[in-house]
Amino acid sequence: MSLAKFRAAYADVYGFTVEVRKYLTEAKKRLGDEGKNLDNINAQIKKIQGRLKNQNYQVAVIAPMKAGKSTFLNAVIGADILAHESDSCTVCETHVRHIDSDKTPRLIESQGSKRQPIIFEGDDAEIKQHFLSRTREIRASGNSDNSFRFEIEHPIEAVGSMDLLKNFTLIDTPGPDEWKSGDFDSTSLKETAIRVLHDCNVILFILDYTRWQNETTQRFFDELKENREEFLKQCEGKVYFILNKIDMRRRTDPEIHLLLENVKKKISSFGFVDPIVYPVSSRKALLSKLIRDEKATEDDILSFEDEFLPIYRNRETRTYPTPQEIAPQALEDSKVPEIEEVVIRTVIQKSGWDLLNDSLQGIEKAINAIDDTLKFRQAGWQTKYSDLKVKVKEYEKKAEIAQKKVNSVKLSVDQQKTFLVSGFQKGISGFAEGAKAAIERELNRIAKERSVDSNAIEVIENIEVQPFVIPDEIKAFGQTAISALPVPSPMKIMLNAAVSLLDMITGSPASRVTRSPARQNDPYKIKFSDHAEAKCFADQINTFFVCNISDWWIQVEEELINQGTFIQEVLSSKIQADIQAISNELSSYLGETLDIKLKPSPITKISSFEVKGIYTEIQEKLVTLKRYDYETVSSWSFCLPDDVIKSETIEIEIDLREILAVIEQRIDNMVAGSGNLLEKTISGRIKDDFGNSEKQIDEYIARFREEFALLLEQREKVGVDSTQIVKAINEQIAELETYSNKLISVKDSLHSWKLD
Repeated sequence: MSLAKFRAAYADVYGFTVEVRKYLTEAKKRLGDEGKNLDNINAQIKKIQGRLKNQNYQVAVIAPMKAGKSTFLNAVIGADILAHESDSCTVCETHVRHIDSDKTPRLIESQGSKRQPIIFEGDDAEIKQHFLSRTREIRASGNSDNSFRFEIEHPIEAVGSMDLLKNFTLIDTPGPDEWKSGDFDSTSLKETAIRVLHDCNVILFILDYTRWQNETTQRFFDELKENREEFLKQCEGKVYFILNKIDMRRRTDPEIHLLLENVKKKISSFGFVDPIVYPVSSRKALLSKLIRDEKATEDDILSFEDEFLPIYRNRETRTYPTPQEIAPQALEDSKVPEIEEVVIRTVIQKSGWDLLNDSLQGIEKAINAIDDTLKFRQAGWQTKYSDLKVKVKEYEKKAEIAQKKVNSVKLSVDQQKTFLVSGFQKGISGFAEGAKAAIERELNRIAKERSVDSNAIEVIENIEVQPFVIPDEIKAFGQTAISALPVPSPMKIMLNAAVSLLDMITGSPASRVTRSPARQNDPYKIKFSDHAEAKCFADQINTFFVCNISDWWIQVEEELINQGTFIQEVLSSKIQADIQAISNELSSYLGETLDIKLKPSPITKISSFEVKGIYTEIQEKLVTLKRYDYETVSSWSFCLPDDVIKSETIEIEIDLREILAVIEQRIDNMVAGSGNLLEKTISGRIKDDFGNSEKQIDEYIARFREEFALLLEQREKVGVDSTQIVKAINEQIAELETYSNKLISVKDSLHSWKLD
């Protein structure tokens, strides 16, 4: 679907909601008391309008360090607002949210320890400088303020004035080599990157033309591929690769088309199917936009003249165009506008189309409800009053039976949740035991190296955990749903470290511990005569375990989320089917008892546009938890407490067994907190799915209960002309038919446009 057709489709769908709401307002006036219950349907359509207006679209950008990510984002934004310096700048998730051009840009910093965000307003240069200063402070302090998100409110030129994309957001995510950069505790960066990759509409990977084959890029893709093959399959169609800094190409380099083929082959080897790669020059695009829009500084213009103007020299006249003259052409040549168009087209083809289709389903349900209400009233006025009273009593009995069946569905779902919780608990406990064994392995290696009898200490080399296996009870319960959904393969996760603790210590100032003989025949007790040496040893142990245990948990957590989300979808489908059957049975009864044809009331799942991605929800709950229990949560780190280093008269003793006990306790604390949160989030989603379906059938039951009550009330009035009432109802039914026909036309158009 092209942007032009999406605009037309959006206008048709939104315009249709306006027409239907206008019809409801007029129908209520004409029907008088007979139109009382139309307000609820009007409110439902108003809600659809709100979703159409306020839908969020998110594009994630991720890259190895120094690939030009900030420059690329600045080029798309059309302003030099994100810092781009030699040090990596992405210390936490950064959102660039589109605003109208007449609004003042703002930088909003959210900190876990504070309820209210910190807001800074200013022009582009001021925000850039403030953002850079805060980034340096966060990195230098190890994020002592617990900053977890920056949000920049600024016009995004690529979006322009399109109202339908007014909530468009670019997300600057940390790359894998930023996850482990310097002394900055960057575990949360990795969690952030994984989350946005799951929840965003489009993902852009930025590669550096000059370094796309180096070790950094190799590690970049290794990190993404490891234990995430299922995720990569799910990303098909929303991932693009940007080969940045193409302006650095030399004459002796391979032709662009040959280079792109090599890049595609390399990317394919990491699990990406038929990767799409675009060569761009972000710097050329940024400078061109700044010059074109008269926002360039003198340095910007000089840089453009030095770096790009020579290629536009007129060979015949040996003259150069001015930067202002050639900027539009240079922008096109940068290929960034092409990327912008592709991204927007992808957003509207997938998320945009789904939103419109979702909205039309909601409108169809509303029109059917109107039709049912009118036909019910029509039949009710044509039924004998005495017979109508009997039918009301019969309906109450049917409604009571239906609600008992709903309660039965709830009980069966609750039972499945217990199996789910049990599966989570086994996975979490399995991780805890596996992680403890892996920690013991690393410490045993040190002790074995120091032991007089190395055979006396066993070192288990390969330790793996399988976080979750779908319980057989859930498979049996949701058999139909499972057969219709792609089942994620359960994965085993190896709890190994890229570099062992023993190798990490060897060659360091603390390497003496691996060379010195064990004292008192206890290789687990290490004595130092120098406090600095002891502290160095303790710091290395801390660094090793912080990185590795957190990394192992992230992998396990991701697998638990993948499997848990699948089970949630299975149970949600089963809930929907069971409640739908109850609804259909009640609808059939009403149709038969009043001799009218009622359309089945579809029980719909919670729309993906109404809920946050599960990764986002978990992250926000963690932030809330940190805000209210900041000290407790921050103590989950694996830092060695001072009492592990025992200071005697001269020597300082570190006991590896005591270190193991401390770390084991920290592991238990971590999985108890994070694991319970994850378990509750998945269980909460299932509860919400049932509550959503239960609410819909409760509303259906209540609607006709109210209709019967209102009908009896009107029939009891003296002097009411039933002929005139039925005539008015028939007129509204006939008019509603025109909207039903138009709905069919709008749906057909939308589906035909998707195929273009």
